[in-house]
Amino acid sequence: MSRASVARKHGVAAVVDVTAVALALRSGKRERVDGSRGTVERPDAHE
Repeated sequence: MSRASVARKHGVAAVVDVTAVALALRSGKRERVDGSRGTVERPDAHE
């Protein structure tokens, strides 16, 4: 059973398959991950 399946079974938000996001991240930059909405945001991108 995958971690995502276990999380879903227990009603817990989970973030999975973030390969593309991991490649786009830069050291020292902040990211906001919302497992409930399934989003990844850069807080400073809106400024």
